[in-house]
Amino acid sequence: MAEHGESENHPGPTAEAAATSARVFISYASHDAEVAQKVCSALEAAGFPCWMAPRDVKAGAQYADAIVRAINQARTVVLVLSGSAVVSSHVAREVERAASKRKQIIAFRIDGAPLSAELEYFLSNSQWIEVAKVGTPAALTKLKEAVGQESPSSLLSNPVTRRGSRRAKRFVIAAAVLIAVGVAVALGIHVWSGNHSRAQTPAVAAITDKSIAVLPFVDMSEKKDQEYFADGLAEELLDLLAQVPDLKVPARSSSFYFKGSSVRVRNVGQDLGVAYVLEGGVRKFGDTMRVSVQLVRTDSGFQVWAHTYERNVRDIFQVQDEISAAVVDAFKLRLSSPGPQIAERRTANPDAYDQYLRGKHLFQLGDYDGLLAARDAYRRAIELDPNFGPAFADLAMVEYLAVKDYSDRDQPDVIHQAMDHADHAVALAPSLAEAYSDRALLRFAQYDWAGARADLQKALALDPNDVKANRRMVLLQLSLGNVVAALSAQQHVVDLDPLDMISLEILGMSYYFAGQGGDARRTFEKVRVFSPTFEGLSGNVGFSYVADGQPAAARHECELYPDDTARACLAAAEHALGHDERSRVILADLIERHPRRACYFIAKAYGFSGNSPLAFEWLNRAFSAQTKYLTDLKSEPAFRALHGDPRYLALLHKMNLPQ
Repeated sequence: MAEHGESENHPGPTAEAAATSARVFISYASHDAEVAQKVCSALEAAGFPCWMAPRDVKAGAQYADAIVRAINQARTVVLVLSGSAVVSSHVAREVERAASKRKQIIAFRIDGAPLSAELEYFLSNSQWIEVAKVGTPAALTKLKEAVGQESPSSLLSNPVTRRGSRRAKRFVIAAAVLIAVGVAVALGIHVWSGNHSRAQTPAVAAITDKSIAVLPFVDMSEKKDQEYFADGLAEELLDLLAQVPDLKVPARSSSFYFKGSSVRVRNVGQDLGVAYVLEGGVRKFGDTMRVSVQLVRTDSGFQVWAHTYERNVRDIFQVQDEISAAVVDAFKLRLSSPGPQIAERRTANPDAYDQYLRGKHLFQLGDYDGLLAARDAYRRAIELDPNFGPAFADLAMVEYLAVKDYSDRDQPDVIHQAMDHADHAVALAPSLAEAYSDRALLRFAQYDWAGARADLQKALALDPNDVKANRRMVLLQLSLGNVVAALSAQQHVVDLDPLDMISLEILGMSYYFAGQGGDARRTFEKVRVFSPTFEGLSGNVGFSYVADGQPAAARHECELYPDDTARACLAAAEHALGHDERSRVILADLIERHPRRACYFIAKAYGFSGNSPLAFEWLNRAFSAQTKYLTDLKSEPAFRALHGDPRYLALLHKMNLPQ
């Protein structure tokens, strides 16, 4: 399981050969793979070389990198447009990339799923082929004719493209959010009806009037370079309001899910269970900032209160306090003066705070470059204010995660350096819940379960609704083998932050550990609706099928995906189906390519296959590599048959886990 939630990384380097020769890049959602293959076959038969994933991604290659190169090299992008494509984040990124590179985009629309006005506008000057109107054969003929034109001139005249990829991204994400929020419920959220219109929302619990979501603020600066500042201001306001007793405030991940979209506040209210939203915009010019905010009822869309603040940037904390006070007053509640936890989040140095906000924004990018840039920003913040506790806490996390998630080499000094920063954060900000929560995660890496529990208990005493602290307490329970308690607690975490993909993934894994495979798969499907490229998703679904004795379903789920989890699961499924040689070849390839990074998943494959000696060999390799997944050892169904074996008990002893 991923823990920090800000990155969905894709392993390995790429090859350029297929992209270099291809004239057509085919963008499609995984559910439309059969249609995409027909499109590819038709175009290639007509002499137009195509690039499509996963066919043209070499084994061991990095998906994201390969896709970027392929789009850069292609002359035309064919978008298989459907309801599945609109909710697909990877399709959105591909369209954004194509637009930014001024590629000809041809929409091959295969169903009547409704699009947002923004997405229609985004594709308005592109060529459209409506398959339902002309039939598949005629549509493919028209597509070949359109590709043969080769000219991207229609896209050059597209006003959206001229405004740049940032605007384009907002439109694509807007469409994805509008439809994803409309797609996902007895899945869990909403479902498509037979005619592709938005289904009615099932009955939900009554929404309390004392509830509010703080949406991301809009960067209104002339150069559009203050997004980090706008995000930071909104997040700090969210944290302020979350301290108000009796006021329900969804956590950041869920509120920021709607970033960049024009989704209606009514839908936000329904999906987050809130009666109000706080919206705003920020413009910085020199040392001056202008912050405009409004409080809006979600059921009617009516504005309850609005105000504009124009101040020196040094007064940012005063502005935060004034906005939160005005909001709380509108609720007829009482906002006490900032307590120690809020005070410890602040600094008297505005430049240090600016660097801190930059670091938080970069951290949210969720990739290696973002982590390194965030690390540099936090270091600058600390240089400007050596007593700024939150910067030390976040620096500890980025230094640790940059190595833990992206390095194949042992760097034992990193964990000790990160622990030093975390200890310093606690010393400087003893009332800051996140400082204890972050230190607890570092204690996990050292198998210090008692220390982790003490830190998490302290964090939750300071802030009972802190999502990361609650989530990490669940991970602690899973590490100790307390699956039933973990499952119940994780359901509460999802209630706190219903659109956080990491929390949903951990809920799915908790169901899997508890032997509730059906519930696990339904939860993973919610993740797939909102985040189709989520790391390890198909492998997790597949392993749940293997544990339930359904290897054919596991193979079907995993055979198209080249990531470590899916390949290990495929090997286990092939063994269960009696295809031992095929299983051996898959594992041999995985071992050759990623012997360190995939060691835990290799151990799982051997565990499900009943090969105890090799399961223990790879578990011990996982211990030597200090892989974060090994902390699931006691809860993992793949290793149930190993319980009681002296080698298993010895491994528990090395990990300081109770027998």
